Amino acid sequence: NKGATVVSIVTEGGNRRMSSRNLEYENLLTLKNCNFEENSASDAIIKGSESSIVLDSVIFERNTMENVVDISNGFLFLVDSCFIDSGTTSTLINNKNSGVIIDDIFLSGSDNSECVGYLDDNGGCNSLTSASSCIAEKKRCISRWIDLAIAMRTISADDEEHIFTVCPNAVLDASNSGPIVINESKTVLRCGGNGASDGNCVVKGGDIQFKIEGSPKDVLFSGITFAEASVAAINAAGGRSARASVMDCVFRDIKGAHAALLVFGGEVPSTGRRLSIEDFTEPDERSMTVQVSYSLFSSNEVHLAPIANLKGSLEVFSCKFNSNNGTTVAGGITDWFSGIMSVKKSCFTNNYGKLAGSIYVNGDSTVEMENFSEGNEASDEQCNDGLFLATAREFDGGPTGLCVAIVNSECGAKVAPAVPPTVAPTVPVRPTSVSPQIQCIQSWSALNSSISEGIQNTFTLCPDKDLLAGEDAIILNRRTEGTDIAIECYGESGETCLIKGGRRHFHILGEGIQVLFRGIKFEDSKDVSILAAGDGNSKLRFKDCEWTANKGPAAVLIYNGIMGDEYDIESLKYPGKSMSVNFDSCSFTNHTATTGVVVNIGGTVIMTTSAFKSNQDTSIGCIQCVGEDSRLELYDNCFIENDSNKPGAVFLTDGAEMRVNDGNFGYDNKVPATLTNCADIFTLAPGEMCNAITCPGTCSTFDAKGCGISGFGYAAPSLAPIPDNGNINSPFIGTIKLEETSLFTSLFFLRNICVALLTVFFGICAVFSCSKTYYGAGEKKEKKSDESNPPSKTESMSSREANGMNVKEQEVVKQKQGGLFRRGKRKTESNDDETNLVVDAECVPISKGEPSAAFGQVAEDPMELS
Repeated sequence: NKGATVVSIVTEGGNRRMSSRNLEYENLLTLKNCNFEENSASDAIIKGSESSIVLDSVIFERNTMENVVDISNGFLFLVDSCFIDSGTTSTLINNKNSGVIIDDIFLSGSDNSECVGYLDDNGGCNSLTSASSCIAEKKRCISRWIDLAIAMRTISADDEEHIFTVCPNAVLDASNSGPIVINESKTVLRCGGNGASDGNCVVKGGDIQFKIEGSPKDVLFSGITFAEASVAAINAAGGRSARASVMDCVFRDIKGAHAALLVFGGEVPSTGRRLSIEDFTEPDERSMTVQVSYSLFSSNEVHLAPIANLKGSLEVFSCKFNSNNGTTVAGGITDWFSGIMSVKKSCFTNNYGKLAGSIYVNGDSTVEMENFSEGNEASDEQCNDGLFLATAREFDGGPTGLCVAIVNSECGAKVAPAVPPTVAPTVPVRPTSVSPQIQCIQSWSALNSSISEGIQNTFTLCPDKDLLAGEDAIILNRRTEGTDIAIECYGESGETCLIKGGRRHFHILGEGIQVLFRGIKFEDSKDVSILAAGDGNSKLRFKDCEWTANKGPAAVLIYNGIMGDEYDIESLKYPGKSMSVNFDSCSFTNHTATTGVVVNIGGTVIMTTSAFKSNQDTSIGCIQCVGEDSRLELYDNCFIENDSNKPGAVFLTDGAEMRVNDGNFGYDNKVPATLTNCADIFTLAPGEMCNAITCPGTCSTFDAKGCGISGFGYAAPSLAPIPDNGNINSPFIGTIKLEETSLFTSLFFLRNICVALLTVFFGICAVFSCSKTYYGAGEKKEKKSDESNPPSKTESMSSREANGMNVKEQEVVKQKQGGLFRRGKRKTESNDDETNLVVDAECVPISKGEPSAAFGQVAEDPMELS
């Protein structure tokens, strides 16, 4: 809040009555368990005149003002309250002829005040002595199991977040008590105000401590230590749509239980004997989704494994498993009944499991993993430090299956994240210049008038003039058949013209319209800079364009639907086929878009040699594709230091198609750790939605090891940034100054030349070697006759190759001759004469930087867009 005050009490007429002890005022304000955070007041946060003010357990934190409380001719009662990082210019409490009672005040970071206390009637400073800790925080937290159970039992079914804070260093004894049942969404149980495990909030004892039932979403356990449960600390028994997260928690000293964390929607068998997986009945429906991150499982002795996922969806990220004992299955994690599991950047050390030292997975399960394992042990030493993929469930005589090695050389688990990194510096703008005698458009109004007249189709802007956009967008639509619109920056390639400000820059609409923007920089729009609303036959192309510091829902929105001035992109209904947009050598930097930088709803986006950098606080990444008609092609692009609230620099919903080459590069893109560690390309699972806690889907990564786009020189994360020399095609970026080289660097340079020459030599040998003909099954008997009668060079296929193939198969072979042949799965087909080898494969055209023929080629003439 910003103003003179945040709370102000004014008495009209001075109504009061006299008592034998003090003045009592009819105006009485009581604030209890309230927070005042990050307010800016020119006078005071709370100001009262001829009033009684009671402040009980109030926290003032990171406020900026002259005084925190200003009381005159009244009475102030201040108890158990806290002043934290108060940026006062005068004093905490300014007292003018008032009664003041102050007790148990906590002060932290308020040393910049002239008076860290309160002023008396004569202007003297009465300093306050700080308590050892903020009592207000302690009074608001829970320190007994019975209090937590009562509080969580009274949750109402609304859309609000329900936060329950356990007092730091509190031990909640759940012995002789049933589980606390969680069945409402947005339920949060945390340790202290920051939800960190170092607060040492312990829940111990009991059979099942917490049980999730029904279909709640956004359930979160943060910073809690679970100990000594006899069945499971958490039984995640919710339905398929339920979702919960466990972050920065500790599971320790859980003995004789089924698991520390049990993801299972069926009936849990009773304890008292040594159980195995055969004691569990597979549920009819899939169990809920649970994400575990930055957590520790230590010194647990359980029947199945510290984490048992029984037909649920489990994601484990950056966790540690140490000195655990899985008496019947695994020392770390087990996955059964066709569960879905992802385990990444987690570490397994010194664990024991009867069937697997680290991870045991039933053969029907889906597993994705990237971890470290060392010092673990299985009873038969069949799979100590690996992941055991079982192919049979029989336990007599031991399991059958495959042990997959976990090969990471060091533990990659990290501590829970704290403060996010700072924003990277802005990419510099290219210099511009223009000859003064050239006739070009110099203002936004002149451009709008020229386009509205409809006389010409090409509009040239002056690069030395900033066009300050108005509130209304310029509309571009098709006026006559066969005409296209081009808006260009005058000058040689590399010149940039700036369009700045306004609500929306351009609105493209109509049927079959074709528009070109070349060398334009779009900056500081309040809504979308470009609304591409043409139909499926329309095309839009951007060449050498830049978008920077736009603040609307997106920089570019592709949507052929109806929307008003007030809209939410994520709520727009799918309109059908939208237009095609091609970005060639463009950049998107320093946006604070509320949704995404480029949002494609039902259209086609072809992105080539373009860069996204330092785009912050977007809801859904740099590029978003929504709808079954949405298509995305990525060729040689760079995604660097972007920050999103959903997974992936690129986000696709179910039904969107994507085509990429291996030239795309990603570096230091950040997503919330509570969701997933997918920072490159994320595809949302069918029928699912993202929320603040979970986002089900699949992840894929960019393949390139560096970015060579001018102005964006970066290498892979393990290397230093690449110096930029403006050459986007060279794999070696930077120059060598011979006069500065030493003998060592010269020999190193010569060594690299020798390596390069040897590489060329062996490459030539490989070409000759690969030119030989290799015959498959059923073809050897024809080898001799084929070699004696080789086909002519003019033949696209030999009669032998065409024999027995249908027209489609012949066409595939023809395609192999003109592109890169990517082999897929092998299988065999039989007929009466022989068995032939068939290869499922695709032919990828060799045409660097251009889209495939299936999505349309880009002509050399910028106006020829079809």
